[in-house]
Amino acid sequence: MTRTPLIAVLCATLVAVGAWAQTAAPLKLPLDNLGLEESLALMKLRFGWKLGCYSSFNVTRSRPKKRDLPQPTLDLIHQRNAFYIELYECGEAIFEEAVQRNAEQVKRIAAELHSARARSQGSLDALLFNVRSAARKAINRVYSAI
Repeated sequence: MTRTPLIAVLCATLVAVGAWAQTAAPLKLPLDNLGLEESLALMKLRFGWKLGCYSSFNVTRSRPKKRDLPQPTLDLIHQRNAFYIELYECGEAIFEEAVQRNAEQVKRIAAELHSARARSQGSLDALLFNVRSAARKAINRVYSAI
């Protein structure tokens, strides 16, 4: 199952604006085909973002797979993160409901984002965008460390 941290951001945002009550009957939709583009599309709709392209950061390629971890380790992770997991599940339910409610628009915007990203791969504009994004990220990390 592919999950994105943006779901947690969406949950926190929706909780902050009083959408918590909508989670009374969580939906059980598969998230296998939902990813970053769908999350961005939904937030673009929700917050009116003027997003034409994006860059992926914090992609950990060397992260161990869940299936490679021993069960006691997984149990400990689950135990130590029980409240976060509950919040995540709340956010997942809100996310699934919002995607379902806006399915056509989310699908269209996600496809636009995906094709824009594919078209820009290797271009000078994409390189400049990535450099600016990396610089902003570095500045934010330095600022946070102060």
